Amino acid sequence: MNRKTTLFIFIIFFLLISLSFAETEKSKDIIKKTRNMANNARSLKSKGKIDEAVDTYLKISIIYKKLILENPENKKYKKNYLHYLNQTGQIQLRYAKDMAKKKKFNIASKYYNRAIQSFKDALLKIPKNKTFIQNIEYCAYYGGIAGFKYMLNTNGSAPDFTINAIDGSKIELKNYIGKPLILKFMTGWCPECKKNMLIMKQLYNKYNKKGFQIIVLSLDKLKNWKKRSSDKKTEEIAKALPFKIGWATKDIYYKYGVFRSVPTLFLLDKNLKIVSKVKSEDRSLEKLSAEIEKLL
Repeated sequence: MNRKTTLFIFIIFFLLISLSFAETEKSKDIIKKTRNMANNARSLKSKGKIDEAVDTYLKISIIYKKLILENPENKKYKKNYLHYLNQTGQIQLRYAKDMAKKKKFNIASKYYNRAIQSFKDALLKIPKNKTFIQNIEYCAYYGGIAGFKYMLNTNGSAPDFTINAIDGSKIELKNYIGKPLILKFMTGWCPECKKNMLIMKQLYNKYNKKGFQIIVLSLDKLKNWKKRSSDKKTEEIAKALPFKIGWATKDIYYKYGVFRSVPTLFLLDKNLKIVSKVKSEDRSLEKLSAEIEKLL
């Protein structure tokens, strides 16, 4: 190896070392900058400036996205990109939980919904990410509880829906405006649901000519409610009823407060505003009749 070759190799080696050092220093500066931005985001959150904090986390994620395009194999950049994308929704989720604890259900519901959108946006950037998918489900669940508590406390309008009825027709809640009604959730395997259905038929026969209506929503198609052949049992029950039974969706279940037992009954007035979630001790024919007569 002659002197020129040796010198050439030395220069190349020196340049590579310099570039590596420069890249390391650049990486350190960027990580330091993003940490400062993250500290600022936490400070904004502590001051209640949630939207500004979310915007800061989003800006950090954009920085790491650009770095990944330049350095596709850098695992640290990928890890930080995922972390800060997740934070855009997490900060809204935590704020929603705090508001729910303080019984500020309207604000809680709003920020659960915002968190859902943030996680959905993140999912577009990193498809099939299990963390984002689980967070969306979590926010939908608890956002439904918060939103419905707010509606109950303020006599709000019942969440609208359009579903398939067992007889093949459509059930649209908005078509029932001007008619007081009971909205009942049930399953085909629930003994109490069948027992309560006798009272529903009596109420319908007694007050239907005065405009009163009943809508029954079956949960038998939902994963956590369905039992073997329970949907078939519901179809059999529907044949003997003068009012419609439809298949509830998960979205409807969430919007109506994620209740833990069936039957669950809601009383709605003529404007489809929620009058009450009927307690188990108030489901007798006499007590329900008294409530319906107030609404006719």
